[in-house]
Formats: sequence, structure tokens, C-alpha cells
Amino acid sequence: MQELFARFGVPKSITNDGAKCFTGTEFNTFCVNGNIKHLAGAPFRPETNGAAKSGVKIVKNFFKKNQTTSATLIQKFLLLYRNTPHSATRQTPAKLLLGRSTRTQFDMLIPSTKDVVSDHQDSQIKRHGKRQHEIQQGDTVAVRDYRTSENKWSIGTVTKNVGKQAFEVDTEAGTWKRHIDQTIKIPNRDSGVLEAECSVNPPDPRGEIVPEGTGKDTDGPDREPETISTGRARPTRMKRSPDRYTTVDFRK
Repeated sequence: MQELFARFGVPKSITNDGAKCFTGTEFNTFCVNGNIKHLAGAPFRPETNGAAKSGVKIVKNFFKKNQTTSATLIQKFLLLYRNTPHSATRQTPAKLLLGRSTRTQFDMLIPSTKDVVSDHQDSQIKRHGKRQHEIQQGDTVAVRDYRTSENKWSIGTVTKNVGKQAFEVDTEAGTWKRHIDQTIKIPNRDSGVLEAECSVNPPDPRGEIVPEGTGKDTDGPDREPETISTGRARPTRMKRSPDRYTTVDFRK
């Protein structure tokens, strides 16, 4: 009984059939200390505790119809029974006790609001327009190195997927945990060559190592300006000086 009270709280009243285990001094003291009203039915009058007898009758009918004593079947039956609206209260026993209906197999037919919102958020993330990251365990990647300001990237191998957007990368300096925005997948090449290239040229945002001397170095002084094409030629605008006000002699 203490276990039930610890899980669901102290009740306002307890109704029983007046058995000797409920009429002793110890139980009465327990009810007084917990401010619990003790209700005992009359002898040989089971209708007094009708709610308990009705629950026992429901379980007995289940055993009679199924001709089984399997614990798995009785648990499945109780799950469905506790999620079926009662004829008197129009509410499920689980909702009256817990404040919510527990999840069953039928909930998969009608998705909940939380599942609908989660699906929409996932679709928005997929269509947000950023480059797609497909990093798997064992891929060679370039990760941000925050130890010094000279070499901002280090080469490593993904050893573990911590989550959807976090990885553990094994580098020469040890195992680092990096977010997917701090990780760029690069082609499988010799790690020594990649380390040397990363120290001179940082990885391109598209996941490629920029070769030295190609004019694409973002820090080089001779970087060529990029030309942005709009896709169509705009008409030439004719400019002329404005007509200014002048003094006019109206007597002429």
C-alpha cells in the first residue's frame, strides 16, 4: 500500500469489505496519520464495495472467455481496457487516473499533434537550402582546430556518431567532438598530404581542398574579383541634365 501511495499519492478515502486486516489498530492509526477516511462495508454485503467487485468480475470474465492464464494476454487486455471510455464517465480509466490516455497500437492510425509538428520540422530542415551533409562513420573529414589561429583545420577520421549532428573525430591530437557545421567531408586521400594542404589552404565550403596557385585562395592579395551574372542584359539608361528654372520676361 505504501508503494501505491508513493506512486499515485495519498487517497482521500479507502473502502474495503471490513476484513480483519483493515480493522486493526495499526491500520486505523495509519489512516489517522495520513488524514484518510476509512469506509468499511457491512458483513456479507459485497454490494457495498461494488467498484472493487466489478473490477474483479471483469477480469474473471476475461479468463472465462479466453481459457488462458497467460500473463502477457492479461497485460494486453488491461492496456486496452484502461484506454476504453467508460459508459458512466465517458472517459478512459487511464485519463481519469493519469490525466492522459496511454499510447496503444491504434494511436498509429491517427498521428498526434507532436508527431505532425515533428514531421513538418524535418521537412523544413531538408528544404532549407543549405548544403547537405552526408558524413558516416569511417569518413575522412576536416574539422575545426581551435588550439591555434594559424592552422584552423585538422584532418581526422569519424569514429562515432554521437547524434544526428555531432561526431567524434580521431585526430593526431586526440579524439575531438565536433558539430556537423564544424566538419567538412573530404575525398579519401593520403592523410599526410591532406594535413599539409589544410595547413596552407583551408577547405573549400563545398568540401574540396583548394590547390595552391589556382587563384582561389581566399587570403591571397591577387584574388580575382568574382563576376556575378544576372542571366539577362539590362537596358542602358540615358542620362540628361535637368531643366532648371530661368528668369522669363513676360512683357515681350
